Amino acid sequence: MKKELEEAYDIPFDVSKNGEEYLISPSNELKEYFEIHISFRAYVRIIIETYPQSHAADMLNDMAHATEEKKNLFFGYLDTFKSRGFGITEKVNDNEIDLRSSWPDNWRNLYIRLTRIEEQDADFEKEATESALLAAGMMLSLLNVVQTEDENIDESEDIGYVEGSKYSVRLDRYERNPLNRELCLQANGYTCKICGFDFEKTYGDIGRHFIHVHHIHQLSLAGGHVKIDPVHDLIPVCPNCHAMLHTSTPPLMPDELRRIIKENKKYVEKQ
Repeated sequence: MKKELEEAYDIPFDVSKNGEEYLISPSNELKEYFEIHISFRAYVRIIIETYPQSHAADMLNDMAHATEEKKNLFFGYLDTFKSRGFGITEKVNDNEIDLRSSWPDNWRNLYIRLTRIEEQDADFEKEATESALLAAGMMLSLLNVVQTEDENIDESEDIGYVEGSKYSVRLDRYERNPLNRELCLQANGYTCKICGFDFEKTYGDIGRHFIHVHHIHQLSLAGGHVKIDPVHDLIPVCPNCHAMLHTSTPPLMPDELRRIIKENKKYVEKQ
């Protein structure tokens, strides 16, 4: 779980386990951020609780004054939990609330609880990891970002440049680009949406969670600020399909490449 979290968000995490209970938080000695507690009750119900650490006043202030763009990313993660059958309880300042309908200006506390009945033969380690990835992205999506230009990033990697530019981020804040990528993958899966290739099925554990993420519309051609919907504007693709999409400018649309594959397959079968 620790490896998956750090690879997804490019920040260090602390992860501890006691039986079937997990405690996860971004690594920080001052306890300024959040914790995620995941537990399994009687091996049939998963319960995920997220809440601030003891000195998280600055984080709560960031969340309370989140931009609409950040809120949309937050709700994207929350909606992915809902699509997976989780019941959700949201509390701000100890009052139960629907954050999509009402967003208070002053946050002294935050508590989000997600719960779902699991199948008896569920892989609890895998379920805990997937839930931790979603919950961490949900919380990180509302934090402020300090961005500086970085000329060494290759746009062909297409991992979600929120502002339509290339950025690196100071270590004391979190980049939002990996949050777009992770939400895309959590919502759309890790199978190539062009050819259907599944790295985990082919390569086993070393292929788990390996996939590229492609911007359907190339950001460098859009100009200026671009708002990204990670679920619909990004798409998981294998490296081969990713390279083929970028054989033209602007890149081929996914349906175009699917058509090319289909037509070529028919041609080969006739030979």
